[in-house]
Amino acid sequence: MSWQTEPVTLLHIELSTHCNAACPLCMRYYNSSTIVRPDLNLTSISLEQFKKYFTATFLSTLKRIIYCGTMGDPLMAKDCYDIIQYVNEINPNCQQTFHTNGGIREKIFWSKMGKLFSKPNMKLIFSIDGLEDTNHIYRRNVVWSKLINNADAFIKAGGQATWEYLVFDHNDHQVELAKELSVAMGFVAFSSKRPTGFESKNGEFKPREVFDAEGNQLYQIYPTKKLKYNSGKKVKINSLLDSIMNDEKYNVDLNLIKEVKQLGYFPIIKDRLDTFEYSRVNELGSYKNELDKKEISCHSLHQKEGHEIYVNAEGMVYPCCFVGTRYDARLVSFIDDQIKISMEPYRDSLNLNIQNIELILKSGVFEEIFSKSWAIDSIEHGKMAICAETCNKDSWLNMLYIK
Repeated sequence: MSWQTEPVTLLHIELSTHCNAACPLCMRYYNSSTIVRPDLNLTSISLEQFKKYFTATFLSTLKRIIYCGTMGDPLMAKDCYDIIQYVNEINPNCQQTFHTNGGIREKIFWSKMGKLFSKPNMKLIFSIDGLEDTNHIYRRNVVWSKLINNADAFIKAGGQATWEYLVFDHNDHQVELAKELSVAMGFVAFSSKRPTGFESKNGEFKPREVFDAEGNQLYQIYPTKKLKYNSGKKVKINSLLDSIMNDEKYNVDLNLIKEVKQLGYFPIIKDRLDTFEYSRVNELGSYKNELDKKEISCHSLHQKEGHEIYVNAEGMVYPCCFVGTRYDARLVSFIDDQIKISMEPYRDSLNLNIQNIELILKSGVFEEIFSKSWAIDSIEHGKMAICAETCNKDSWLNMLYIK
Protein backbone atom coordinates (compact mmCIF):
# COMPACT_ATOMS: atom_id res chain seq x y z
CA MET A 1 0.00 0.00 0.00
CA SER A 2 1.25 3.49 -0.82
CA TRP A 3 0.12 7.02 -1.63
CA GLN A 4 1.74 6.60 -5.05
CA THR A 5 -0.23 3.60 -6.24
CA GLU A 6 -3.65 4.04 -4.59
CA PRO A 7 -5.97 7.07 -4.48
CA VAL A 8 -6.14 9.37 -1.50
CA THR A 9 -9.67 9.33 -0.12
CA LEU A 10 -9.20 11.28 3.12
CA LEU A 11 -8.01 14.88 3.21
CA HIS A 12 -7.05 16.50 6.52
CA ILE A 13 -6.62 20.22 5.99
CA GLU A 14 -5.60 23.19 8.10
CA LEU A 15 -7.53 26.20 6.80
CA SER A 16 -5.88 28.78 9.05
CA THR A 17 -3.04 29.40 11.49
CA HIS A 18 -5.03 32.18 13.16
CA CYS A 19 -6.92 31.46 16.37
CA ASN A 20 -9.03 33.30 18.92
CA ALA A 21 -7.99 31.00 21.77
CA ALA A 22 -4.66 30.54 23.57
CA CYS A 23 -4.67 26.90 24.68
CA PRO A 24 -1.56 26.16 26.81
CA LEU A 25 -0.58 22.96 24.99
CA CYS A 26 -1.00 24.42 21.50
CA MET A 27 2.07 24.48 19.25
CA ARG A 28 1.23 27.96 17.90
CA TYR A 29 2.24 29.53 21.22
CA TYR A 30 5.65 29.83 22.80
CA ASN A 31 6.06 27.73 25.96
CA SER A 32 2.40 27.68 27.05
CA SER A 33 2.21 31.48 27.03
CA THR A 34 -0.06 33.73 24.99
CA ILE A 35 2.89 34.73 22.78
CA VAL A 36 2.33 33.50 19.23
CA ARG A 37 5.55 31.95 17.94
CA PRO A 38 7.34 34.71 15.99
CA ASP A 39 8.34 32.26 13.25
CA LEU A 40 4.75 31.13 12.61
CA ASN A 41 3.33 32.34 9.30
CA LEU A 42 -0.15 33.68 10.11
CA THR A 43 -2.25 32.86 7.08
CA SER A 44 -5.46 31.25 5.84
CA ILE A 45 -6.52 29.32 2.76
CA SER A 46 -8.97 31.22 0.56
CA LEU A 47 -11.61 29.66 -1.68
CA GLU A 48 -9.50 30.64 -4.69
CA GLN A 49 -6.44 28.88 -3.25
CA PHE A 50 -8.50 25.83 -2.29
CA LYS A 51 -9.74 25.48 -5.87
CA LYS A 52 -6.17 25.83 -7.12
CA TYR A 53 -4.83 23.26 -4.65
CA PHE A 54 -7.52 20.61 -5.23
CA THR A 55 -8.97 19.88 -8.62
CA ALA A 56 -12.59 18.83 -9.02
CA THR A 57 -11.30 15.40 -10.06
CA PHE A 58 -9.34 15.04 -6.83
CA LEU A 59 -12.23 16.26 -4.67
CA SER A 60 -14.70 13.91 -6.38
CA THR A 61 -12.77 10.85 -5.17
CA LEU A 62 -12.65 11.90 -1.52
CA LYS A 63 -14.72 10.08 1.06
CA ARG A 64 -13.95 12.47 3.90
CA ILE A 65 -12.45 15.87 4.63
CA ILE A 66 -11.35 16.87 8.14
CA TYR A 67 -11.02 20.60 8.75
CA CYS A 68 -8.87 20.85 11.85
CA GLY A 69 -5.19 21.62 11.58
CA THR A 70 -2.74 22.14 14.40
CA MET A 71 -1.88 25.84 14.61
CA GLY A 72 -5.25 27.55 14.29
CA ASP A 73 -9.03 27.27 14.23
CA PRO A 74 -10.48 26.62 10.75
CA LEU A 75 -13.32 29.03 11.48
CA MET A 76 -10.76 31.85 11.32
CA ALA A 77 -10.49 31.31 7.57
CA LYS A 78 -12.68 33.95 5.96
CA ASP A 79 -13.87 31.57 3.21
CA CYS A 80 -14.45 28.48 5.37
CA TYR A 81 -18.20 28.41 4.69
CA ASP A 82 -17.70 28.87 0.94
CA ILE A 83 -15.07 26.11 0.87
CA ILE A 84 -17.39 23.63 2.60
CA GLN A 85 -20.24 24.57 0.29
CA TYR A 86 -17.96 24.23 -2.77
CA VAL A 87 -17.00 20.67 -1.74
CA ASN A 88 -20.70 19.89 -1.33
CA GLU A 89 -21.31 20.98 -4.91
CA ILE A 90 -18.42 18.90 -6.29
CA ASN A 91 -18.90 15.82 -4.09
CA PRO A 92 -22.19 15.86 -2.12
CA ASN A 93 -21.49 12.41 -0.64
CA CYS A 94 -18.16 13.40 0.89
CA GLN A 95 -18.27 13.43 4.68
CA GLN A 96 -17.05 16.76 6.03
CA THR A 97 -15.93 17.04 9.66
CA PHE A 98 -15.19 20.48 11.06
CA HIS A 99 -13.43 21.18 14.41
CA THR A 100 -13.70 24.47 16.31
CA ASN A 101 -13.63 25.95 19.80
CA GLY A 102 -16.92 27.65 18.94
CA GLY A 103 -15.99 31.08 20.29
CA ILE A 104 -15.73 32.84 16.92
CA ARG A 105 -18.25 34.63 14.69
CA GLU A 106 -21.84 35.72 15.35
CA LYS A 107 -25.12 33.83 15.77
CA ILE A 108 -26.32 34.66 12.26
CA PHE A 109 -23.27 32.91 10.82
CA TRP A 110 -23.83 29.89 13.06
CA SER A 111 -27.44 29.58 11.92
CA LYS A 112 -26.14 29.56 8.36
CA MET A 113 -23.60 26.89 9.27
CA GLY A 114 -26.31 24.84 10.98
CA LYS A 115 -28.30 24.62 7.77
CA LEU A 116 -25.19 23.59 5.86
CA PHE A 117 -24.40 20.88 8.45
CA SER A 118 -27.91 19.45 8.65
CA LYS A 119 -27.09 16.55 6.32
CA PRO A 120 -26.10 13.20 7.93
CA ASN A 121 -22.65 13.26 6.29
CA MET A 122 -21.80 16.63 7.85
CA LYS A 123 -20.39 16.85 11.38
CA LEU A 124 -19.21 19.84 13.38
CA ILE A 125 -17.16 19.14 16.51
CA PHE A 126 -17.14 21.72 19.29
CA SER A 127 -14.05 21.44 21.51
CA ILE A 128 -15.51 22.32 24.92
CA ASP A 129 -13.40 21.29 27.89
CA GLY A 130 -15.59 21.90 30.90
CA LEU A 131 -18.45 24.16 31.92
CA GLU A 132 -18.71 27.90 32.51
CA ASP A 133 -16.28 27.89 35.44
CA THR A 134 -13.65 25.60 33.86
CA ASN A 135 -13.68 25.69 30.03
CA HIS A 136 -11.55 28.85 29.93
CA ILE A 137 -8.76 27.26 32.01
CA TYR A 138 -7.60 25.39 28.94
CA ARG A 139 -9.56 27.17 26.16
CA ARG A 140 -8.16 30.55 27.15
CA ASN A 141 -9.94 33.58 25.62
CA VAL A 142 -13.04 31.57 24.67
CA VAL A 143 -16.06 33.32 26.23
CA TRP A 144 -18.55 30.78 27.57
CA SER A 145 -21.73 32.76 26.84
CA LYS A 146 -20.67 33.37 23.23
CA LEU A 147 -19.70 29.74 22.73
CA ILE A 148 -23.01 28.40 24.10
CA ASN A 149 -25.06 30.91 22.11
CA ASN A 150 -23.20 29.95 18.93
CA ALA A 151 -23.71 26.23 19.55
CA ASP A 152 -27.38 26.81 20.31
CA ALA A 153 -27.89 28.78 17.08
CA PHE A 154 -26.10 26.06 15.10
CA ILE A 155 -28.18 23.21 16.59
CA LYS A 156 -31.52 25.04 16.29
CA ALA A 157 -30.79 25.56 12.58
CA GLY A 158 -30.46 21.79 12.17
CA GLY A 159 -26.72 21.39 12.54
CA GLN A 160 -25.22 18.02 13.54
CA ALA A 161 -23.07 18.94 16.55
CA THR A 162 -20.66 16.81 18.60
CA TRP A 163 -19.26 17.92 21.98
CA GLU A 164 -15.63 16.83 22.40
CA TYR A 165 -14.23 17.12 25.93
CA LEU A 166 -10.56 17.03 26.96
CA VAL A 167 -10.39 15.64 30.50
CA PHE A 168 -7.98 17.35 32.91
CA ASP A 169 -7.66 17.32 36.68
CA HIS A 170 -9.53 20.64 36.88
CA ASN A 171 -12.58 19.47 34.92
CA ASP A 172 -12.86 15.70 35.45
CA HIS A 173 -15.67 16.23 38.00
CA GLN A 174 -17.84 17.82 35.29
CA VAL A 175 -17.74 15.24 32.52
CA GLU A 176 -21.17 13.77 33.29
CA LEU A 177 -22.68 17.22 33.85
CA ALA A 178 -21.34 18.33 30.48
CA LYS A 179 -22.79 15.23 28.86
CA GLU A 180 -26.19 16.02 30.37
CA LEU A 181 -25.97 19.60 29.08
CA SER A 182 -25.03 18.33 25.61
CA VAL A 183 -28.17 16.20 25.53
CA ALA A 184 -30.34 19.06 26.76
CA MET A 185 -28.95 21.38 24.07
CA GLY A 186 -29.43 18.85 21.27
CA PHE A 187 -25.88 17.75 20.54
CA VAL A 188 -26.03 14.46 18.62
CA ALA A 189 -22.91 13.03 20.31
CA PHE A 190 -20.53 13.52 23.23
CA SER A 191 -16.98 12.18 23.43
CA SER A 192 -14.18 12.60 25.95
CA LYS A 193 -10.45 12.50 25.27
CA ARG A 194 -7.17 12.32 27.13
CA PRO A 195 -4.90 15.29 26.40
CA THR A 196 -1.30 14.64 25.40
CA GLY A 197 1.60 16.86 26.37
CA PHE A 198 2.12 15.97 30.02
CA GLU A 199 4.69 13.23 29.50
CA SER A 200 8.40 13.68 30.13
CA LYS A 201 11.58 11.73 29.49
CA ASN A 202 11.05 9.12 32.18
CA GLY A 203 7.45 8.57 31.16
CA GLU A 204 6.05 10.25 34.28
CA PHE A 205 3.18 12.70 34.02
CA LYS A 206 4.08 16.26 34.98
CA PRO A 207 1.96 19.40 35.27
CA ARG A 208 2.26 22.14 32.67
CA GLU A 209 2.91 25.70 33.77
CA VAL A 210 0.82 28.37 32.06
CA PHE A 211 2.20 31.84 31.30
CA ASP A 212 0.93 35.21 30.13
CA ALA A 213 2.41 37.44 27.41
CA GLU A 214 4.94 38.94 29.85
CA GLY A 215 6.29 35.53 30.83
CA ASN A 216 4.60 35.50 34.24
CA GLN A 217 3.40 32.13 35.49
CA LEU A 218 -0.36 32.18 35.98
CA TYR A 219 -1.22 28.65 37.08
CA GLN A 220 -0.58 24.98 36.32
CA ILE A 221 -2.73 22.40 34.60
CA TYR A 222 -2.59 18.71 35.48
CA PRO A 223 -3.74 15.51 33.80
CA THR A 224 -6.66 13.78 35.47
CA LYS A 225 -5.86 11.35 38.27
CA LYS A 226 -9.19 9.53 38.03
CA LEU A 227 -8.67 6.01 36.72
CA LYS A 228 -11.95 6.03 34.78
CA TYR A 229 -10.54 8.82 32.60
CA ASN A 230 -6.84 7.97 32.80
CA SER A 231 -5.38 5.22 30.64
CA GLY A 232 -3.31 4.07 33.61
CA LYS A 233 -0.22 4.02 31.41
CA LYS A 234 2.72 6.39 31.60
CA VAL A 235 3.02 6.89 27.87
CA LYS A 236 6.39 8.09 26.64
CA ILE A 237 6.26 10.85 24.09
CA ASN A 238 9.47 12.35 25.34
CA SER A 239 10.53 14.09 22.16
CA LEU A 240 7.42 16.23 22.07
CA LEU A 241 8.57 18.12 25.15
CA ASP A 242 12.33 18.20 24.76
CA SER A 243 12.35 21.83 23.69
CA ILE A 244 9.74 23.15 26.09
CA MET A 245 10.03 21.19 29.31
CA ASN A 246 12.56 19.39 31.45
CA ASP A 247 12.86 18.17 35.03
CA GLU A 248 13.39 21.69 36.34
CA LYS A 249 10.95 24.60 36.36
CA TYR A 250 11.14 26.43 33.06
CA ASN A 251 10.49 30.05 32.10
CA VAL A 252 9.47 32.06 29.07
CA ASP A 253 12.59 33.50 27.44
CA LEU A 254 11.48 36.94 26.24
CA ASN A 255 14.95 37.73 24.90
CA LEU A 256 14.74 34.70 22.62
CA ILE A 257 11.36 35.92 21.37
CA LYS A 258 12.92 39.25 20.39
CA GLU A 259 15.75 37.45 18.61
CA VAL A 260 13.37 35.18 16.72
CA LYS A 261 11.30 38.17 15.61
CA GLN A 262 14.44 39.70 14.12
CA LEU A 263 15.76 36.53 12.50
CA GLY A 264 12.45 34.88 11.54
CA TYR A 265 13.55 31.48 12.86
CA PHE A 266 14.74 29.84 16.08
CA PRO A 267 18.57 29.99 16.01
CA ILE A 268 18.98 26.77 17.99
CA ILE A 269 17.06 24.84 15.33
CA LYS A 270 19.18 26.18 12.48
CA ASP A 271 22.36 25.40 14.39
CA ARG A 272 21.22 21.84 15.08
CA LEU A 273 20.21 21.19 11.48
CA ASP A 274 23.43 22.64 10.09
CA THR A 275 25.37 20.04 12.07
CA PHE A 276 22.85 17.17 12.16
CA GLU A 277 24.37 13.74 12.60
CA TYR A 278 22.69 10.44 13.30
CA SER A 279 24.95 10.02 16.33
CA ARG A 280 22.49 12.40 17.98
CA VAL A 281 20.16 9.43 18.31
CA ASN A 282 21.83 8.97 21.70
CA GLU A 283 19.82 11.99 22.85
CA LEU A 284 16.84 9.66 22.99
CA GLY A 285 18.55 7.49 25.59
CA SER A 286 16.80 4.18 26.29
CA TYR A 287 13.77 5.44 24.37
CA LYS A 288 15.77 4.82 21.19
CA ASN A 289 15.78 1.07 21.93
CA GLU A 290 12.02 1.11 22.43
CA LEU A 291 11.46 2.84 19.10
CA ASP A 292 13.78 0.41 17.33
CA LYS A 293 11.51 -2.46 18.40
CA LYS A 294 8.29 -0.82 17.24
CA GLU A 295 6.63 -2.38 14.22
CA ILE A 296 5.12 0.39 12.14
CA SER A 297 1.58 0.23 10.82
CA CYS A 298 0.96 3.62 9.21
CA HIS A 299 -2.34 5.19 10.29
CA SER A 300 -2.31 7.39 7.21
CA LEU A 301 -2.37 4.34 4.95
CA HIS A 302 -4.81 2.33 7.06
CA GLN A 303 -7.75 4.66 7.66
CA LYS A 304 -11.23 3.17 7.35
CA GLU A 305 -11.92 5.59 4.52
CA GLY A 306 -8.62 4.82 2.76
CA HIS A 307 -5.36 6.72 2.32
CA GLU A 308 -4.89 10.10 4.01
CA ILE A 309 -2.83 13.22 3.45
CA TYR A 310 -2.49 16.37 5.53
CA VAL A 311 -2.22 19.88 4.06
CA ASN A 312 -1.26 22.84 6.22
CA ALA A 313 -2.42 26.44 5.80
CA GLU A 314 0.62 27.28 3.66
CA GLY A 315 -0.22 24.58 1.12
CA MET A 316 2.46 22.10 2.22
CA VAL A 317 1.52 18.43 1.81
CA TYR A 318 2.47 15.88 4.48
CA PRO A 319 1.56 12.20 4.88
CA CYS A 320 -0.29 12.97 8.12
CA CYS A 321 -0.91 15.72 10.66
CA PHE A 322 1.59 14.21 13.10
CA VAL A 323 4.47 14.69 10.69
CA GLY A 324 3.11 18.09 9.67
CA THR A 325 2.75 19.25 13.26
CA ARG A 326 6.25 18.23 14.20
CA TYR A 327 7.73 19.84 11.07
CA ASP A 328 5.83 23.10 11.64
CA ALA A 329 6.14 23.25 15.43
CA ARG A 330 9.87 24.08 15.58
CA LEU A 331 10.59 21.65 18.40
CA VAL A 332 14.15 20.65 19.22
CA SER A 333 14.74 16.93 19.48
CA PHE A 334 16.35 14.19 17.44
CA ILE A 335 12.93 13.14 16.11
CA ASP A 336 12.08 16.63 14.89
CA ASP A 337 15.53 17.16 13.41
CA GLN A 338 15.27 13.85 11.55
CA ILE A 339 11.95 14.90 9.99
CA LYS A 340 13.29 18.29 8.91
CA ILE A 341 16.54 16.92 7.48
CA SER A 342 14.67 14.18 5.58
CA MET A 343 12.00 16.50 4.14
CA GLU A 344 13.98 19.66 3.45
CA PRO A 345 15.28 18.59 0.00
CA TYR A 346 11.69 17.94 -1.11
CA ARG A 347 10.07 21.16 0.17
CA ASP A 348 9.30 22.63 -3.25
CA SER A 349 8.02 19.33 -4.63
CA LEU A 350 5.51 19.10 -1.75
CA ASN A 351 4.29 22.69 -2.05
CA LEU A 352 0.84 23.09 -3.64
CA ASN A 353 1.73 26.65 -4.62
CA ILE A 354 4.41 25.17 -6.90
CA GLN A 355 3.27 21.62 -7.70
CA ASN A 356 -0.19 20.14 -8.29
CA ILE A 357 -1.63 17.55 -5.94
CA GLU A 358 -1.73 14.67 -8.43
CA LEU A 359 1.97 15.02 -9.30
CA ILE A 360 2.93 15.25 -5.63
CA LEU A 361 1.19 11.97 -4.84
CA LYS A 362 2.60 10.22 -7.92
CA SER A 363 6.14 11.47 -7.31
CA GLY A 364 6.93 8.83 -4.69
CA VAL A 365 8.36 11.40 -2.24
CA PHE A 366 6.44 10.02 0.74
CA GLU A 367 7.58 6.52 -0.10
CA GLU A 368 11.18 7.68 -0.42
CA ILE A 369 11.17 9.51 2.94
CA PHE A 370 8.85 7.36 5.02
CA SER A 371 7.77 3.98 3.63
CA LYS A 372 11.29 2.83 2.74
CA SER A 373 12.47 3.57 6.26
CA TRP A 374 9.95 1.27 7.94
CA ALA A 375 11.92 -1.84 7.02
CA ILE A 376 15.17 -0.44 8.46
CA ASP A 377 16.18 -2.10 11.72
CA SER A 378 16.91 0.98 13.83
CA ILE A 379 16.44 4.73 14.18
CA GLU A 380 20.21 5.11 14.07
CA HIS A 381 20.28 3.60 10.58
CA GLY A 382 17.44 5.72 9.22
CA LYS A 383 14.14 4.32 10.47
CA MET A 384 11.76 7.30 10.86
CA ALA A 385 11.35 7.84 14.59
CA ILE A 386 8.11 9.83 14.26
CA CYS A 387 6.49 6.84 12.53
CA ALA A 388 7.74 4.39 15.15
CA GLU A 389 6.49 6.68 17.92
CA THR A 390 3.06 7.39 16.44
CA CYS A 391 2.05 4.35 14.41
CA ASN A 392 2.68 1.21 16.44
CA LYS A 393 0.21 -1.20 18.05
CA ASP A 394 0.71 0.41 21.48
CA SER A 395 0.49 3.93 20.12
CA TRP A 396 -0.82 6.72 22.33
CA LEU A 397 -3.28 7.35 19.49
CA ASN A 398 -5.16 4.22 20.52
CA MET A 399 -5.63 5.64 24.00
CA LEU A 400 -6.84 9.14 23.14
CA TYR A 401 -10.56 8.54 23.34
CA ILE A 402 -12.11 7.47 26.62
CA LYS A 403 -14.55 4.64 26.13
